[in-house]
Amino acid sequence: MLSVAGDDDWLPLTVPVWYADQPSGNITFFTGTQGRTARKTGLLERTGKAQLLRAAGRVPVRTSTRGLTSLKANDIKPRAPVS
Repeated sequence: MLSVAGDDDWLPLTVPVWYADQPSGNITFFTGTQGRTARKTGLLERTGKAQLLRAAGRVPVRTSTRGLTSLKANDIKPRAPVS
C-alpha cells in the first residue's frame, strides 16, 4: 500500500501498488494508469511525502479518519487469518 500526503493537510491518498525494490535502496512503483498521470503521482510531486506499507504475509488492518471518532470494545470483532 502506498500512502501519499494529501493537498492542504487533507487525508492521505492510500492505494495498493505493485513495486520493485532494488539492492541500491531505490523503489520503482507501477501505477497501472496506462499513460495517464495518476492522482498519486501529482500529489507526490507536489507534497514530496509518501509512505510504503509492506505486508509481511498478512493483511494489514488500518483506517484513517478526519473529525470526531469513537471506538468501543464491542465494535472490534475477531477475524480469521488470511492465508
